[in-house]
Formats: sequence, structure tokens, C-alpha cells
Amino acid sequence: MKLISIIFILILNVTLTCYSNTLNILSSKNARSRSMMNIVFLSGTDSSHIFYNANILNTFSQKNSASVNYELISMLNQNIDSPYSHSINASYSHSINNFAFGFGFASDIKQTSNLENTYLLAGGLSYKYNHSYFSATLKGVFAEENKEIETGIFLDINYMQTIFLPALRVGIGVHNLGFYKDQFALIDTDIVTGVAYHMKDGTFSVSLEYSIGITSYTQNIGISADVMTIKFNNFSFGKKETNLDDIPESVLDAPPKVSANSISGMSIRAGVSMEGISTGIGITLDTLKFDYAIVFEDFDFLSIDHNFGISYMF
Repeated sequence: MKLISIIFILILNVTLTCYSNTLNILSSKNARSRSMMNIVFLSGTDSSHIFYNANILNTFSQKNSASVNYELISMLNQNIDSPYSHSINASYSHSINNFAFGFGFASDIKQTSNLENTYLLAGGLSYKYNHSYFSATLKGVFAEENKEIETGIFLDINYMQTIFLPALRVGIGVHNLGFYKDQFALIDTDIVTGVAYHMKDGTFSVSLEYSIGITSYTQNIGISADVMTIKFNNFSFGKKETNLDDIPESVLDAPPKVSANSISGMSIRAGVSMEGISTGIGITLDTLKFDYAIVFEDFDFLSIDHNFGISYMF
């Protein structure tokens, strides 16, 4: 115990003496998350959570999830050549028994005279034991800065617990612990904690979240909600009608397996935090989801970010 305490104090001392900043690409989000102002640590619906909390990958009813997201970032108030930058990420996850794993790719492209493009590769693993979830995600960053290539490697560690009800979750995570430009803790390491009520069928979710940067002491607190306001009846994607006479009685008598995305409909979302405010909509067609978000960073209503996403569970 003493050895662990000494190691923790040494790491903390080194971290606090280092200059730090952030890399937005390390916490790449999907359009749903952006519509909730990124307050989604414990409430996710697709594989893009590999970038933020891999434990979410272990909560899906389907074994496979794939997601692609695009963000058009307004930079009108910044002194650069182009008024916009572009961000895109793609991910895939698979679950088997008590394990789930995933990987993803993300890129931030800034159209300026000096190259400032950043790329991210991520891979993570989650393990579920009863009502507890443990995960670790490794991230590699490649950045073009002033025609030079900079690299970094980071680790996310997350713990999540369901309490009282399957939909009620609490958790804590340590994000972006690692090296950048061969220097430890040059990028801020964040501690994230939160509580969420997230229904597995995706019809309702509300989250409260708090985070703090260890080196910068930058704090953020926020709340978000996702409510399916309109439901579509009798819609199925990619399925054929089945003759009940061809199904064995043992199968018909068995309890139905509910899909994490089996209810089709339209959702309204919103989130607010110390970093800004956002809103958006989502269309769920059985296991296929389309998402859109509009984001006002720093409550600047003249600078708007647009986000588009699509995901599929199978």
C-alpha cells in the first residue's frame, strides 16, 4: 500500500509541474454525444464510445456496432485562413460473453497555410462482472504541426456500476494519461465522474457529469437528456416477414429478446455545460440510426458547429 501511495504521489508531482494543454481529438464524439454537449460518459448507443468509455460497448444487446460521424466546426472567430475545420471518426465494436472490444479512427483537418492536421487510432477492451464494468483504451496520436510530425500515446481507464436498477449507472474514469512529444502529461489528464439513467431500449436518457483536468484544474459540469418523443410502429430494417407456421413452438414460447435499438422513432436531445450548449435530433429505424447536432461552443451563438452521424447495430 505504501508503494502504491509513493508511486501515485510521484506521478501527481510530475504531472503538476508540467505545462499542459488539450487535444480535442482524444475525446472524439458522435453526433448524438455532441447534441448532448458531450455529457454522455455513462450513456452511449454505438461503437463511437470507444473514444470515451469502452464500458458502454459492453451494454449493447447486439454483438456488433459500427458508426461514422462527421463534424463541420466553425472557426469564424479565430485568426486562420479558413473559417471551418473538419472532423470525422469511424469505429467498430464487438461483444462476446462478458467481454467487448472495439477500435476506431478519427481525424481533425484544419485548412490553413500551416499543416495542423491530427489523426487518432484507438483500441479498447471492456470486461463485465455481475453489475460492474471495467475498461481500458489505448490511443495513438499523430499530429502535423508546422510541417513536423508529432506523436503521442495515451491511456483511458474507466469503471462503471449499475445500481438499484439496470438503467441507473454511476462511474469514474481517468482519461488521456500518457506522453505527447516525448513528454509526460504535456496533454491534460482528466478525471471524469457521473451518474446517468439510461434505458436500454434507447427511449430515455438523462446524465449528470463532472470532470476536472489534473494539471490545468479546468473543471466542467453538465447535464444532458435524450427523449424519444415520437415512436414509429411496426418498422423493421432489413428483415423479411416470417411465417409463424415455420417456427418451432419452443421458439414461440421463449421470452422475446429485446434489442438495444429495437424501438423506432424520433428523439429530441439537449445538453448544457460550462463549455457551451447544444441540441439535436435522432431518427432510429430499428437498428439503424441517423443523428444530427448543432453546437454552440462557449455559448457563442454566432459560431455554430454542425454534426452528422450514422450507426448500425447487428
